[in-house]
Amino acid sequence: MGSGLTRLIAALAVSAVFLFIAFRGLDPAQIMAAISGLSPAAVATYTASIFIIHLLRFGRWHLMVHSLDPKVSAGTTLRISFLGFAAVFLVPLRLGEFARPLLLKRDCGISLSAGLGTVAVERTVDGLTMLLTLILATAFAGIDNEALRGAAALMTVVFGGAALAFAATARWPRRAEVFWRAALRPLGAVWSDRCIALLYGFLDGLKSLPTWRLRIVYFAMTLAYWGLNAWGMAFLAGAMGIDLSFADACLMMALLVVGIMIPAGPGSLGTFHAPIIFASTVLFAAPLAKAQAFALALHLIQLLHMVLVALPFIGDLGAALRPQLSETSDASAPAS
Repeated sequence: MGSGLTRLIAALAVSAVFLFIAFRGLDPAQIMAAISGLSPAAVATYTASIFIIHLLRFGRWHLMVHSLDPKVSAGTTLRISFLGFAAVFLVPLRLGEFARPLLLKRDCGISLSAGLGTVAVERTVDGLTMLLTLILATAFAGIDNEALRGAAALMTVVFGGAALAFAATARWPRRAEVFWRAALRPLGAVWSDRCIALLYGFLDGLKSLPTWRLRIVYFAMTLAYWGLNAWGMAFLAGAMGIDLSFADACLMMALLVVGIMIPAGPGSLGTFHAPIIFASTVLFAAPLAKAQAFALALHLIQLLHMVLVALPFIGDLGAALRPQLSETSDASAPAS
């Protein structure tokens, strides 16, 4: 209980810092004017794009789950997906990442290690895709900014490092385990076991994409998912008087991914808004009030949509949102 409260206070503190950075110079009247100018048709169009994105994310994950156990129905994966997406967005410190693996284990009997592996594959592929997007969009836009270089460096370290670690584990599993146990020894046995389990879980996740046909379909759905995401951001920005090209929106989206990587409070409060406002004002010269209104509208629509698509499965919402850290100890050993 004490450690949980400490984590919550830390998450709220991170959110408070980023909210302060994002909303300095707040002018409520101008922000309300910008939001009130957003037409219902524009909101409906953007919401429809988010729903399609959710379906693409569900379909992509179902490819992996179905390969692990063909008996798992699409309806089961859809329910777990929508609950998991909401949990990731709503639970502080991104602990909601455990929701899908835990529900998959409970409802389908798929090991927690394999479930975490599918999430690890997702995050690695998405991270590398966003790293490439950030580099290409920055070059296409001809922008040279220190913050962009820092974001690219952070993504390279996190996602590039993860990809290298996973690749080394796949190629030399025993040697990699010996190396990582030595490197992680200062963290203690529990965290060392969890990190090693994540590496082996990634290998279990790779088994869910056993053929090149599945991998190509998976990657195509990844590009479609992120491409539609960027289009939706550009569309909503245009509806609020902020002119963004598709390349601009890709750049903003990549920065947003960097922001929400930072563990923060529920709904990625602050860490969601700050990158949007920074990109809008510093990189694309939008007025501050319009940028702040755009960040608020984008976040609110996504938040409401996350909750609404999870409502049909409300009976399982508690299981999705509860940080069952004790259950994650199952990940301390590779799946048999």
